[in-house]
Amino acid sequence: MSTDFANELWDQFEEVYKKVATGKEFATGIADFVHKRSAIEKDYARKLQALTRNTEKEGWSLMQGWQSIKAETDNIAKKHSELSESLLFQVEEPVQTFLKESRKQRGAIRDAGRKSLKDLQAAESRKDACKQSFEQARKKQDETKAEYEQASANNQQSPHIEKIAKKMKMDSKKAAAADKKYSESVDAFRHLQDKFYDEEMPRLLDDYYKMEQSRMEAILQALRCYVDLQRGISPEVLASCERMSKNVDGINLQADLQAFVGEKRTGAQKPDRCVYESYNPELQRCVRGDSMSGGAAVITRGPAVVGSMSGGSNTQISAPRPVTQPRGSPAVAPRQVAPRQAAAAPAPAYQGIGQCRALYDYNPDDANELAFREGDIITILQKDSSGWWQGELRGRIGVFPSADWVEEIQGGGAPPAVVPPPTAPRTPQVPQCRALYEYAAENEYEISISPGDVITVEGDEDGWYIGRNQTTGLTGRYPSNYVESI
Repeated sequence: MSTDFANELWDQFEEVYKKVATGKEFATGIADFVHKRSAIEKDYARKLQALTRNTEKEGWSLMQGWQSIKAETDNIAKKHSELSESLLFQVEEPVQTFLKESRKQRGAIRDAGRKSLKDLQAAESRKDACKQSFEQARKKQDETKAEYEQASANNQQSPHIEKIAKKMKMDSKKAAAADKKYSESVDAFRHLQDKFYDEEMPRLLDDYYKMEQSRMEAILQALRCYVDLQRGISPEVLASCERMSKNVDGINLQADLQAFVGEKRTGAQKPDRCVYESYNPELQRCVRGDSMSGGAAVITRGPAVVGSMSGGSNTQISAPRPVTQPRGSPAVAPRQVAPRQAAAAPAPAYQGIGQCRALYDYNPDDANELAFREGDIITILQKDSSGWWQGELRGRIGVFPSADWVEEIQGGGAPPAVVPPPTAPRTPQVPQCRALYEYAAENEYEISISPGDVITVEGDEDGWYIGRNQTTGLTGRYPSNYVESI
């Protein structure tokens, strides 16, 4: 089975993009795991070396033996420190480099593909509208012609006949103009089809295919390097390394790609190109040439395409239309999950209009969205007909998708709040952390931190904290694996 996206998945652009996006999240998770493992090794080495600095007094061979133990312990600590550095530069850094270099290209391919699909759909709509206008103009022309012929047969007065003749002439001009617009719209749509199916979409899918190959190869190389580093730290873990090596060496990139293609391939054929349809006075509409009686020839406008029929009709497959889904909704219908047997919902921190229970984990794409986990109880602050509600969870307010993601809890609403008299405000105890490493913000939603900075922890979103840097005074997102709690 071929693994070529351009030929096998020409009608599955959004599914291919989801595969690429999922792969990016997978690579990010691996890099985060290796970074935390490196921090653990570094901390272990520092504490182990601290033990060897103690000075005990003893004589002769007992002291020599103890000194030998401390020396070897110090060597082991150095090996763990070396492992920490190797994990950062040989395993994590290549994966992070790939993610950084492919970020802009990944988004650019997605935007170009969606724009091409939108342009193709718009051209098809224009063609259909021109076709409808042409049919109406020809129908009106035929009606005026019939009226003129009937007036002539009844020997009506000349002025009346002249009036009908002028009307018939004007209707003929309108029909000719509508025919021209329809013909031009067909040519334009066919041109976009050729460009879309033969040039743009194959190129975009091929770019995604190459990107996926590079990502998977980078991850495979990182996994092999991880195993080699782990194998060199201690002979006692050799058995574990052999088991890991066996699993890593068993990775088959081609088999993974074949499984994906086999799951998503529809087997559909590319649609026939659009053809000009002649107007049929009897049916009072445009029909394809192969719909006429007998073996009539099919003639298209623009580049000549002539084909004979044998009393049957051609099968035409319309251009695939992209399925538009609400942003943030599951790609497929979610499975029904029985509600957790949990304790009563906690009292909401904010007064709302109701409460709902999360059915699935949701990781937001934007900073103004609310992250939640399966079983979380969310306080509903506002509902919107678009399906995106505003709510509060663990002191954070944001929007979240309601359809298929949550279920409302009956009786979860709260009575109108009674505003108590003003009292002296209580200062909440906000968790804080200290920065261990340097981090430079990459967008407007993030903040930069430096080692030693003290930052508040006001929210947690899948490995990212939200808080205020006490040194710079800026508020935003920052990676949780770059700090330690204080």
